[in-house]
Amino acid sequence: MSRTDIVDEAKAQASLELLREINSKAAIITTPIEKLEVQRSWKLWNIRYLWQQEMMEEEVARNVDMFMNMVITIMIMIMRTS
Repeated sequence: MSRTDIVDEAKAQASLELLREINSKAAIITTPIEKLEVQRSWKLWNIRYLWQQEMMEEEVARNVDMFMNMVITIMIMIMRTS
C-alpha cells in the first residue's frame, strides 16, 4: 500500500482490512518506501513469488490428476463397449 504515511490511519486500516478480505495471504507492505530496507523488500517479494510458484504447481498437479482420471474412465468405457 502506498501513501500510508500521509493518509488518515483509520482509512489506511480500513483499506488494509479490505485487501485482507480479498486475499488473506497477500504480502501487504504499509511501510513508506523511504523507510523500507531494500534487502527486506526483496525477501518479501521473493517469498510471494515462491508462494505463487507453489500454488501453480499444485494446480497443475490437480489438473494432471483430473486428466488422467478422465483418460482412464474413457478407456474403461471403450473396453466395455468392445
